[in-house]
Amino acid sequence: MDGTRAIVLALLLCLAPLGVISAGAMQTQQNATMTVVPQDGSAEYLAPPADRVERSSLGTASIDVAGAVGANVGQVRSTYHRVSFQRSYREAESRSERRSIVTNGTERVGDRVDELEQKERRAVERYSAGEIGQRELVRKLAVIDQESRTLESTVDWLETRADNLGMYETENELALHRSRLRPLQGPVRSNAEAAISGQDDARVHVDVSADGLVLATVEETNGEPTYLREAYDPSARTDEFDQQSGSGLSAAEERLRELYPWVTNNSTPTAAPIGPDGARLWRFTYSHPQGNLETYLDVETDRVMLEHQYKEPDAVPTTTDETVEGDLRLVLNRTRAGGPLGVALYDDDRDEPVDATIEVDNESVGSTGGERLWTVAPRGETTINATYRGETVSYEATFE
Repeated sequence: MDGTRAIVLALLLCLAPLGVISAGAMQTQQNATMTVVPQDGSAEYLAPPADRVERSSLGTASIDVAGAVGANVGQVRSTYHRVSFQRSYREAESRSERRSIVTNGTERVGDRVDELEQKERRAVERYSAGEIGQRELVRKLAVIDQESRTLESTVDWLETRADNLGMYETENELALHRSRLRPLQGPVRSNAEAAISGQDDARVHVDVSADGLVLATVEETNGEPTYLREAYDPSARTDEFDQQSGSGLSAAEERLRELYPWVTNNSTPTAAPIGPDGARLWRFTYSHPQGNLETYLDVETDRVMLEHQYKEPDAVPTTTDETVEGDLRLVLNRTRAGGPLGVALYDDDRDEPVDATIEVDNESVGSTGGERLWTVAPRGETTINATYRGETVSYEATFE
């Protein structure tokens, strides 16, 4: 997009009516499946009410040949289509031919986005109904994540050509496709795809509410844990866009100050618009003392549609629970269901941590390495076992 048009669009966004919520937005808020939840001393987070979670599970994503092949096939197909567009574009002999190639490419991208959205929706519905398990759901989401990222690079290429050719309506259409692709991608899905492809296993927590979705995991990088979480609320998005009712940047910032007071009091955001003029998302990125937050506010509904959280577990406030059996003391640093859970086992006489193997509900989650193991807490009643030199300490906990 040329500089003059970018400036005009930015002014239009900032001059849009502030604080105005359309009838469509009010109806969407009433049908909300998720809200931004406050928590003391830490970043707020997008989540469904506990009583509206239809199914919840915690399982391990590990090497999966079918999943890895599926991800590669999707990437290859998307790459092939982009390369075909590029070759045809280079060989085109006229401006009208090039415009036709960009138009056809945009239509094909739109069809593929439709397919990916339907695949994800169907996978979530089948998981919620108990037709598939957590492992299969995560595998499907990881495959969709990888293909959508590859497809977005095709959107990038087509947008540049549409801009060069003065195809403003096509640019808007491609921008809409980009905004639809973003919920199909996330840090937990990407981490799970790496595990499926043969890297370290990933423990993934899943919550499903209506057609909303929450995923969480703990990623280890050079021995340092990072808590990853993504939440997607389709009810925050509407297909009926009224450009006059959308928020400008100032109104979007004010709305996020209402939703994320702890985050906004502890950081300064960067903001970027995503999507076409009348269906725009505002992406806000915050770097706060405990990590990072990336949140997407929908212009029309004035609600958060998508959220990505990155946190250092050691920096997050926790509640400490302890139990002692013999000369071993089990210490839990707990938050909530789907939140970070720290587990450590101590020699109680010496008050020194030991290298214990940890199980959550009889499934191994790793070892403490003589320190603290960070994982994700499941939902509901849970049994945590820590074993050292043949001795096991158990703790019964409930996470909500």
